[in-house]
Amino acid sequence: SLPVGGGRRGYWQSTPQKIDLQPPTGTLALADYVSGAPALTAALAGVGVIDDAANAENLQRQLRPGQAITSKDGNLWRWDGFVRLASQADKSAERIRLRQRLDQLKTDLTNISKKAEKNQSHAQQTQDKLIQCQATLRECRAASLAAEKKYGEVRLQAESDALRAEAAQLRAAELNQTLHDLATALVDCEAEIATLGDDAALTATETSARRIAETAREDLTAAMQAETRLAEIIKNAVNRRRVCEQEANAWQLRLDGTIGRITELENRLTGGEQEQKRLEDLPRSIAKRRMEIADQLELAENARQEASDALHFAENKLTEAEAFQRGIDTTLAEAREIQIRTEGQKERYAARLDDLKARIFEKLNCAPDAVTDIADTDDPSTLPDIHTLEDRVHRLIRERDSIGPVNLRAAVEMDDVTTRITSMENERDDLLAAIANLRAAISQLNREGRERLLKSFAEVNQHFNTLFNKLFGGGTAELQLTGDDDPLEAGLEILASPPGKRLQSLSLLSGGEQALTALAIIFAVFLTNPAPICVLDEVDAPLDDTNVVRFCDLLRNICSQTDTRFLVITHHRMTMARMDRLFGITMEQRGISKLVSVDLQTADRIRDIAVA
Repeated sequence: SLPVGGGRRGYWQSTPQKIDLQPPTGTLALADYVSGAPALTAALAGVGVIDDAANAENLQRQLRPGQAITSKDGNLWRWDGFVRLASQADKSAERIRLRQRLDQLKTDLTNISKKAEKNQSHAQQTQDKLIQCQATLRECRAASLAAEKKYGEVRLQAESDALRAEAAQLRAAELNQTLHDLATALVDCEAEIATLGDDAALTATETSARRIAETAREDLTAAMQAETRLAEIIKNAVNRRRVCEQEANAWQLRLDGTIGRITELENRLTGGEQEQKRLEDLPRSIAKRRMEIADQLELAENARQEASDALHFAENKLTEAEAFQRGIDTTLAEAREIQIRTEGQKERYAARLDDLKARIFEKLNCAPDAVTDIADTDDPSTLPDIHTLEDRVHRLIRERDSIGPVNLRAAVEMDDVTTRITSMENERDDLLAAIANLRAAISQLNREGRERLLKSFAEVNQHFNTLFNKLFGGGTAELQLTGDDDPLEAGLEILASPPGKRLQSLSLLSGGEQALTALAIIFAVFLTNPAPICVLDEVDAPLDDTNVVRFCDLLRNICSQTDTRFLVITHHRMTMARMDRLFGITMEQRGISKLVSVDLQTADRIRDIAVA
């Protein structure tokens, strides 16, 4: 092989002369499977690869100058008749095979090294996973012990509830029997009263019977109440027992799941230990394999050196033989080249003649002898040259093709397209006008929105500062727009300065101060845009008594200014004392709620009249 671009004895030019060669027909281009310098691509332009050596012998006779055929075994057939058959003793092929083998061994060594590193990393991950599995196993065992302990406690509680339920059922049976006995005694007493005739005795008996009946009625009432309580206790015990059984079943399921999880973790632990043992043995086998490959590489290197020396000696002999053969091959090649060129020209002329006959028959439907009759000339020499005639024919064909088929509906289709274009242009104009109007409306809305927002913001900010001063007995507060110059896109920040403190954000105040500040903001909005009714739910919960008084005074002032009616939901005694009317919910009987209202204004008037 020779270098590209320069060498001491010989070299390939880096920009070789362009050779317009194609691989022989029926073969695969060798240049498609080899990448390299342009000189190599140019040298392999006319070389084709074939599988069948017998077919190559037939194709060799059809090769053009510069073309060659080779096989995957290394056989070569050139256009000048040269044939070289590959053999096992071919040192060049052997050297290439040894080099490929060496490259393959290096690639295998690199892949084995990467695989060893990957296996080492996998072993480390497996070790970490093993440690994690062991920790999870310990946690599962601890959870299992806790579940067993909880299951024992639940089971004892369920047994205790069952015993109490049985005792309650026995007590209920005794009370029912006592009730039945009292009812029987009452019937007997009434029968005895009916049989008596003496008024005094009847009166005494009646009095005694009434006392007995009253006592029996009281006992009956007590028994019924006891029965109701026992029924409730039994119901609670049954519900508790059912809940305990459900909890026991749930704990049993969790215990079963824990046992299965423990078994799975133990299996994974066993698999991890086996994988760890396999990975621990893998580096030793890789190292042993690496030593064997190194020995093979050393033997291959020695064999390559010996083959290189033999190759050098053989190349010297081959150079002398080739110098002797070159003179003979040159003469033979020139003769064969002349013969092949002549045969090629003959074949091309014959193919050209057949092609012309076929084209004349296809275009004119006549033999070549009748062409002069169609051309209306007796002397073909008076016709223009062939190139002029071919150019004229091609031009006429192109003009005919450019005209295309005749469309009889072209005018109707043109009118339809014109109508559609006009309609689409009108729609486009309408859309553009609508977009312009919409943008103008959006701009106007944004402008009015900014004006109204700034106006409302100024009013709310003024009311907020005034109400804050009233609620805190001093200090200042303000609202600020932040984040953007456009008020519609800006955020809101609340700044407050209670008496004795600097101006700071709302989030830095205490809970009570935040509540009063929030009330000031709410009432500032109400003063800006009053509503007929307002509901306040537990707004005074975080306030102390002093601030509750300020809050109630503020409600009075706002009611007098805006005629807003406030519905306050509260549990604070001072707030309820300052209201005009109170509404509460009471339950006189079990399960029956009743609404109770107190008009404090009317009560104040009645008290004033009574005092007067």
